[in-house]
Formats: sequence, C-alpha cells, structure tokens
Amino acid sequence: MAKPVPGTLVVSTYDPNLARKRAVTIAILWIASLLALYWFCKNTMTPGFARAQHDLAQARSEIVRLQSESETLKAQSSRFERGEQVAKEASKALQDALDARQQEVASLRADLSFFQRFAGGGNTAEVLGVQDISLVATENPRVFQYSIAIGQNLKSGKIVKGKLRFTVSGISEGKPKRLDMAALLGEGAASAIDYQFKYFQLFNGTIYLPEGFAPGAIKARMVNENGESADKEVTWEVALKAAAG
Repeated sequence: MAKPVPGTLVVSTYDPNLARKRAVTIAILWIASLLALYWFCKNTMTPGFARAQHDLAQARSEIVRLQSESETLKAQSSRFERGEQVAKEASKALQDALDARQQEVASLRADLSFFQRFAGGGNTAEVLGVQDISLVATENPRVFQYSIAIGQNLKSGKIVKGKLRFTVSGISEGKPKRLDMAALLGEGAASAIDYQFKYFQLFNGTIYLPEGFAPGAIKARMVNENGESADKEVTWEVALKAAAG
C-alpha cells in the first residue's frame, strides 16, 4: 500500500463493532493481567499466605474455645468458693453452739456446787461463809462491777444478821496499800453493808480505784451479830476470771 502524500486527503471506513471488540479485548487482557499478578504474588512473594490464613482461623477457633472453658471454670470456681464459705459458716455456727453448751454446762456445774455447799453436800463442813467473789471490768480501767455472794448451810435453818465488809489490796507509788469500802465506793459510802438472810444473799455494786493504784487481791469478811465470822480473799485475776466464767 502506498504511503499517503502529505496534504493528501485519506478517506477510511469506521466500524463501531470493531472498536467495541477492541475495547472488550483490552478490558479482558487487563483483568487477566491483574489475576495473573495476584496469583504470582500469592504463590511467589507470599508462599505461606494460604497456610497463614488457615492457622489464623484455627487460632481464632481455639481462642473462642479457651474463652468458653475459662468462663466455665470461673463459674465452677465461684460455686466451689460459695460452697466452702457455706461450709465454714456452718462449722463456725456449730462450734459457737458447742461452746455455748459447754459454757452452759460449766455454769450449771458451778451453780450445783454453789447450792450443794448450802445444802451441806460435798466434803465441806462450812456453815457460814463468803461463797463467791467476782469482778467485771468496764470501759473505764479504774471502774469495776463487783458481786459478792454469802450464805450458810441449809441445815442451820435460822436467819442470820450481820455486817459485810470488803477491802482491796495492791500497790500505790511502789508501796503496799489496802483500800477499805469508804475509799472504794466513793464519798459518803458506808464502811459496811448490812445483811440478813436464811440461806444466801448476793451483793452487787461498783468499785472505783484511785489513780495510780494497781490492785492485787480483794477480800470480803462477814461478821454475825453473835460474833461468828467468815472471810474469803482471792486475787484480782481470779475474781475477774470468776465473772468471765
């Protein structure tokens, strides 16, 4: 075919179907090149990509499984802890009940021994006497509640009258000192307590210790109108324990 001479008008025929086919062909070739590039990158540049995706899926599945097991174990642990707590509370309640029964039995035994002395039981030959001295501490370290029980053997069967006195011995400023009722009960207190009973009588009150006085023992003494007397002295610690018991 001869080349057109410059300045010569060339007339050609335009085929729209041929242009469309060319465009489609170019598009197909472009898409195919992209797919080829993807396949090349997948299998050459990242050969473990598929394997990595598989492992990642398995890891995610394992995480879900482990999370489920963890929640199950947490629920079981919570139930076990609650069960252990209930068991401890039940054990403590049982021990408290047992301690209360033991204290009740000890109290009943003490009461029985107390009344046996009045009834003439046991090995005691005592007729008149100070049966019990006990102390209870208060919030104030210098103030104590006292309880003194006096009585006589029931076999005597007569009313006795007399006076009861008690004293507290201890240390003050490094020296031995004994406090009488006037000093212990406060200003205006009597130096003795009148008693009158047939079997026994109980006295309660409050003791006030002076500042700097360390008590060591408390002593109670009763004297009948006919001159018959009896006394009892216990250490401060024993008197406190007697009240606690």
